[in-house]
Amino acid sequence: MNWTQFLTGVAVCYAIYYGLNLLFDLLRSRTAGRKAPEAEELVIEDRTEPVSVGILPHRGGNQPPVTDRPLPNARTAISSGPIQATGGVDIRQLFALAQADAIQYTKAIPY
Repeated sequence: MNWTQFLTGVAVCYAIYYGLNLLFDLLRSRTAGRKAPEAEELVIEDRTEPVSVGILPHRGGNQPPVTDRPLPNARTAISSGPIQATGGVDIRQLFALAQADAIQYTKAIPY
């Protein structure tokens, strides 16, 4: 038996198997009859109460409106002080650092 005969046999077996599955499904759907689907309804309840929002006084310009009361669910942030960056360099300084071998830019990663 060569590969062509083997693959042809496998293909014929698969075709017969899937053909029988198809026939079985078709016969089963005919015998089951056609039932009218019951009305299915998905109901999502919204249990939150609506909040009345009025017009807030505006200070003018591009500033946000002023409120007399704090916003609900507003959290106060704890500041850890001013943010300090390590300092960025422009492209010329980057090339100068690379030439001075102050940074690793093409070296292999040690394992």
